Amino acid sequence: MRLPRLLAFSAFAFLVGQAANATTYFDAITGITPLTADTSTVMAASFTAATPDFTTVQLLLSVGDSTDGGSANVYIVADNGDGSGTGVAGTPNLTVLDPSTQIGSILDSSLTTGSQSLVTLLLSTSLSAPNQEYWIVLAKDASSSIQWYFNADNTGIGTAGQAIYFDATTLPLDGSTGSYQMIVATPEPAALAILGAGLAALGFVRRRTAA
Repeated sequence: MRLPRLLAFSAFAFLVGQAANATTYFDAITGITPLTADTSTVMAASFTAATPDFTTVQLLLSVGDSTDGGSANVYIVADNGDGSGTGVAGTPNLTVLDPSTQIGSILDSSLTTGSQSLVTLLLSTSLSAPNQEYWIVLAKDASSSIQWYFNADNTGIGTAGQAIYFDATTLPLDGSTGSYQMIVATPEPAALAILGAGLAALGFVRRRTAA
């Protein structure tokens, strides 16, 4: 086998192997149309993960007034363990909304009034959660008008057994309750993009050489 072909084959095998490591734990955004946006002060959505190796969370947000000077903090907290078993949400543990569980802050001014914005936050946690249940919590300050979109569709990845929380009310995702629009995932390593570019360059060099 010629060296360029061997390199290409090896690189392709590496890409396939790494792609298998990409995991989506929860996706209530892809292919799902928002119903409306919630203006509650504290909102949360649950998801299941056997191990806490998720690295990104994406929220579909809007804002009532981007000039209001407000902001919201985003946290990851464990479930209280009051669900019916593994993979079934109970209620979020809101006693630990502090710097140790905070994964980011969102300024109202970073969003566009009346328009959808997909906000991505990076996260890392060693949090151990009862029933393998975690919650992403969006907590607004008194000035914020940030809104979190939700939908009436519970067919997204990982939505089974999950729940939403807003201002002291927890509702399971069922036929009458949809999820806040969120994605929690471990995406493919950024190195894959570099390797893909290298493969393209290799093909270009081979064509030039053949010419």
